[in-house]
Amino acid sequence: MGRALHLSLAGWSFLVFAASPAIEALSLGSGLSGPRLVRSTAGTKGQLQSGIYVIEDPRTTFHYPNDPQIIVQFEWEGDPGRHHFEGRWKNPTGKAVVISEFEYEAPGRRFGGYWILNLSEATTPGLWALEAVVDGEVAGLHAFQIAAEAVSLDALGPKPLSTSEIYSKSLAAVVLIDKLDSQGGVLGSASGFVSGENRVLTAFQVIDGASSVRVRFEDGAARLATSAVAWDRKSNWVFLSVPTGEAPALSPAKSDSFGVGDRCFVLDSPDTSTRVIREGMIVGRQSFPYAGERLSLDIFLDNRATGSPILDEYGFVIAIVTRGDLVPGLASLLDFHPGPGNVPYDLAAGRLGLPAAQLFTVAEPHTLTSFEDLWARGQLLTPLTPHQHLGNGTLGSAIDRSDKRRPVLVGEGYEIRRIGRRVAVLLGWSPVAKFSSKVVLRIFDSDNRMVLETKPETVKLSAYEVRNSLWELDTSALSEGNYRVDAVADGLTFWRSIFKLVE
Repeated sequence: MGRALHLSLAGWSFLVFAASPAIEALSLGSGLSGPRLVRSTAGTKGQLQSGIYVIEDPRTTFHYPNDPQIIVQFEWEGDPGRHHFEGRWKNPTGKAVVISEFEYEAPGRRFGGYWILNLSEATTPGLWALEAVVDGEVAGLHAFQIAAEAVSLDALGPKPLSTSEIYSKSLAAVVLIDKLDSQGGVLGSASGFVSGENRVLTAFQVIDGASSVRVRFEDGAARLATSAVAWDRKSNWVFLSVPTGEAPALSPAKSDSFGVGDRCFVLDSPDTSTRVIREGMIVGRQSFPYAGERLSLDIFLDNRATGSPILDEYGFVIAIVTRGDLVPGLASLLDFHPGPGNVPYDLAAGRLGLPAAQLFTVAEPHTLTSFEDLWARGQLLTPLTPHQHLGNGTLGSAIDRSDKRRPVLVGEGYEIRRIGRRVAVLLGWSPVAKFSSKVVLRIFDSDNRMVLETKPETVKLSAYEVRNSLWELDTSALSEGNYRVDAVADGLTFWRSIFKLVE
């Protein structure tokens, strides 16, 4: 046994346990939970980052005398409070040769610990393991190989980069993309990155609704892009053809090299002239019927970060930042005012990542596809144009006409049951001047094909005459699935919503 020493540093509590001259143990509270193992990592050095102890050179094989020590770190989820920890170092015969134990008061549901094994000439080579025991129950086993011979540094594989190195590497390759209309006006700005010579990879939603895009590089160069090399609007990716100059390209991470619980980094864009690095974690991984596979992130990002690369600790691209792309058409109305009242927040909340490894293998076509051709193929959505007299709009399942003077919309929501065979739309007008317009509603399916169009209806109001316009659309001929409804007046799409027909 040894002695325990309690330290306090920068608001974090540490419990250091000295078991012998060769072994040290430390546990820290950082907001996890219980005896369920989240992950374990081994390396030779580490440091605290954002309250979490991070192994800087994770690997499974160690070579003496190259490596003077081995650090094995565990993270768990469990109940806050006092826990008893025990670390058992097991040699290649399976025998526990050193045991250290201590107690620690975990302030949150997430807690972790690491143990250090110092190597020497007397250390037996072979397969070792550290068995972690929490409150009397085995809560993790991490195996690693100790080799007796020294090796060259190149043989140890890639070295994790510092946060500063990741920032510098990605900053040189990341671009800002301005979405332009037919007159050259800016419809919005987002991001992308150089993926090869004269190739910029970004999310398809970044170019959706554009006549062209302006790509701005870190060196100050701005170049117009009017063609795509390859694309997939549902999966939400596109390769743009644009001269990349001296900008370096980023490379993809292997598709099996990352998973839930791994650290990741993204360059955020709080304004159009600033890039800051955000560090987070992959907290989920799942597949969606419309969009395909996505990674869930615990990072808050500005909308301009959409299309940015998500990097691992080696500076390789794990995924591309996407937003609101799980339902067709949703991304086009997220930041538009007035937004539809029937769209639930959770559809648009958070940032996701589109895994990128398979995208880098996409073969290039013999001919480029112009934005003009994308429009002709129905691949791009008509951009929204604000209507100065529209106050709000929403969508539901029916109109209650019991009060003939004031009919109201009922069943507001995203999912509409097909049993009613109707979809109702309400537009609330707040005119600031006298106006008259003919309004048409159009419904599109998930492939952006128009499946229903209403007859023009004249809306004529005096200044400050608040009134609602309501429509009931017959959807009996439509099958289950996702749809988009556009409101058009004077040739401009001024309001949009989405809905899903369910049985």
